[in-house]
Amino acid sequence: MQNFGHLLRRLRRDAVLTQEELAELTGLSIRSISDLERGVRAPRRSTERLLSTALRLPASAASEFTDAARYRRFAVEAA
Repeated sequence: MQNFGHLLRRLRRDAVLTQEELAELTGLSIRSISDLERGVRAPRRSTERLLSTALRLPASAASEFTDAARYRRFAVEAA
């Protein structure tokens, strides 16, 4: 499974969005996007949905994204 932060960064770049643009589309702060991409924070479920919608992920990519987000949340909760 791909690291959530790396996956988010790749999907954002594939969508040709800057962190600032993704932040604007989701209502999150630029700092939050940066923290998620660097693995400093785990995404909440609501954040995961906002990002998935803003990135316009097809079903296959959305599934991978959801799995990576859940894995990241579980890793943080288990620590």
